[in-house]
This record gives sequence, structure tokens and C-alpha cells, in this order.
Amino acid sequence: MAALYGCGYHDDHSSNHKTNQSVSQDTDTKSSNAQPGFLNTLDPAPLSQARRDSHLTDRLQTQTVLAFNNSAQYAHLKHLPYANPHAPKGGTLSMAAIGMFNSLNSFIDQGVPAAGTFYLYDTLMAGSLDEAFVLYPQLADKVSFDPNDRSWIIYHIHPDARFWDDSAVTAHDVQATYQAILSKGLMSWRAFLSGIEAIEVLDTHQVKFYFTPSASTDLGATVGLMPVFARDDIIQNFDKISLTPLMGSGP
Repeated sequence: MAALYGCGYHDDHSSNHKTNQSVSQDTDTKSSNAQPGFLNTLDPAPLSQARRDSHLTDRLQTQTVLAFNNSAQYAHLKHLPYANPHAPKGGTLSMAAIGMFNSLNSFIDQGVPAAGTFYLYDTLMAGSLDEAFVLYPQLADKVSFDPNDRSWIIYHIHPDARFWDDSAVTAHDVQATYQAILSKGLMSWRAFLSGIEAIEVLDTHQVKFYFTPSASTDLGATVGLMPVFARDDIIQNFDKISLTPLMGSGP
């Protein structure tokens, strides 16, 4: 873990530690009375209390960047140097593709999805185009972990993160995204994410991933590179072949 998450801008540990002292029983307004079965998967309840309290440690590190055997050049910048924060909005992106499609849902094995739909969605972290093995925050604004324990990681959702309908992106959305993917999503994704043992919502903006002993050492970072969908839309539309894309937060 030390090699995997060995670089980044660190926040003050004492203040961060206070924010992680307890597991909140927060009930988000997005919760549904009629809960589909797949939302009962990846339940942290069977885990021991010691595992669920594993983030209550003096070794806790919280940082904005994940680096893999590399150093992050842009950890203290407000934006990547090749990005224009004042770029004009709007316009049309045209992409070439061969064939036909009948769906804008490319996250299930059914249907023929259109090319390029992945660009509609933000991820918790994003890679740098001119650095190898470095991830910067996107929907998340920081991560917490124990460098001596690779069996879990906490992502902190940025309080200003929003979906297209201007609703807030929360830890419940992240949890539901992975519950849907690992229950009904692409088989290929289920395979490389199979090391996820459970996901716990600590509070509205903190979500904790637990990993199996056999999980790959980089799974803690890999989960930060998957699209995040709105929980309510997941419940209604995740497994549908549709020309209406799942609710996301990307451009």
C-alpha cells in the first residue's frame, strides 16, 4: 500500500481524523421505500466491527492525489496545465464509428451501445495525460487510507459535485453504482471488480470500499476510475436498453 499510495498532497491529519471518528447512520433523501434486491449486495454488516473501524487509526492518511511508484507533478495546482478552466461550454462532439446502435447504455451486456458514451460520465478520480500512474480528484476531492492496510479505502465526495439535473452526487450514488455494476453490469467489469467485498456509506460524502484478501493491489485506485450514476436512475433504468443515457455528471 505504501508503494501504491505513496505520493500526494496531505491534509492535516488531526482535523481529518476527527471527520472519520464514527460511522454515521445518515439516511439520504434519495433512499427508496421499495428497495430493489441488488441494493442489498455488498453489505458491510457481516464484516467484523474491527474491520469497519479500520479507518479509526493513527496511521490514517488523507490526500488529494494517488500515485503509483511515481510523483505527482501537479498536486498543488488548481487545474492541470493543459486544461483551460475557462473553456467555452456547449457545442457538438462528432465521433466516427462503424456499425449501428440501439442503446446509450453501454454498461450492460444487452443491446448495441453507441460509441463514446463513457465520456458522458465523471469518475471519482481522473488520470493525468502527461504522467504515468497518477490520479487526481474529480468527483472526489480526497481519499483516505492506511498505508499498511490495503484492504480498504475511503473516497470523499466533493460537496459541489452535481449530476445533470443539479442534484448532489453522494456516497449513496457511488454505493448504488457498484451494487448495480456487480449485480447486473458488464460481465467483464464484474470480473475485474470482483475483489470488492463490501461498500459502506460513512456519511453523505464519504464512502468506504472493502476488498477481499485476494484483490489486486491497485483495486483501491481502480474503483476511482469507474463512472458514477444517480441512485434513483439506477433503480429505474440501469438494466434497460434505452436511447436515454443514465443520469451522470459529465459534460
